[in-house]
Order: sequence, then C-alpha cells, then structure tokens
Amino acid sequence: MTYDKKSDLHISKEMAAATDDVDTLCYWYEVLDERRVEMSAYFQAFREAGVNDEEWTRRAGGAMAFTKMGLTWVERRLLELGETPPYPPTDPRAREVRAMETKIKELRSLLKENGIKIAA
Repeated sequence: MTYDKKSDLHISKEMAAATDDVDTLCYWYEVLDERRVEMSAYFQAFREAGVNDEEWTRRAGGAMAFTKMGLTWVERRLLELGETPPYPPTDPRAREVRAMETKIKELRSLLKENGIKIAA
C-alpha cells in the first residue's frame, strides 16, 4: 500500500497495526514526522506574530495531537516487527541507534579476532 499524495495520508491505529510492510511503515513515519515539523514551525510563527485565534489553535492542536499519535502507532508497529523506525538525524534516538550499531560492530569484530563464532 503506497500513497502518492503526502497530504492525503491519514493513519489509523488499526492501519498501522495491520501493516507488515516495513517500507510502507517507514514511508508513513517519514511523512508524519515531516508534517509534525512543519506544523511546529507554523505554530511557532503564529506565536511570534502574536496571533491569538482560539478556534484555530484548538483545531491545529487537535491535528498536531493526531499526527503525533500516528507517529507513535507507526513507531510501535515497526518495533513490533523488529525494525528501527527511521528517526530523523536530529532525533536523539537516531544517535543512540547509530552508537549501538557501532558498538555491535566493534564487539563482533572483537569476538571474531578471538576466534569466537556467533550467529548472525
């Protein structure tokens, strides 16, 4: 299942839970995260401009909450499938994952140097 229009992407908890295709889940994650970043920038611009529209704030807050829930559902499904979500490079979790991958490579190399065989 793929989507051509990012703006038409609406993820439900059930959709995320029913999807086994890692590429699709990663795509959804990237689109939702991009949307979250854009919405955050828009909110910040509103605050800086001194705009105080309660109705807009309420609707926009709901949209942001649903976007973040979608990210959580997709992230949870990727982790259930044993995959690492495609965290953006600025996300601290991305740095942690890269650090762990580097450490795993170092440990595998050390084991190999000492003649210890491990399963892949």
